[in-house]
Amino acid sequence: MNIGIDAIGAISRDAGGKTYLIYLIKALSKICSSNNFYIFLSAESEDIFGQLPDNFHKVFCPYTNKSGYANKSGYAKVFGQHILLPLLAQKYQVDVMYFPGNFAALLFPRPMVLSIRSMLYYYYPEYVPLPKLIYRKKVMPIS
Repeated sequence: MNIGIDAIGAISRDAGGKTYLIYLIKALSKICSSNNFYIFLSAESEDIFGQLPDNFHKVFCPYTNKSGYANKSGYAKVFGQHILLPLLAQKYQVDVMYFPGNFAALLFPRPMVLSIRSMLYYYYPEYVPLPKLIYRKKVMPIS
């Protein structure tokens, strides 16, 4: 089975999400050698996973990192996650995708698992900038 893991964007910057993913990947690499894992990363992201077994593959998704002119607003990152990630997952014949960061790619056509790590926007909307609040209110329920 080919299993995808979305490690794009804020996951690699966020201390809790970063730590969670590092230990998840380490644990999976020790217990599961019969499946292929495809870890989808931001194009110029820090490599937080280091050397992995041969059944783990790092796939860099263009237009998803926060640096550079195109990503100052975050729209390109959203495009990368919702459009490019499903296309790359299809290219690598991913059977199931794990989204650990509150949102699933809306156009992902295969089975998926989603972790909701934060409901701050729901309980304390005054602490979330308006564009992010609107995005979260629309996309999270769909995810």
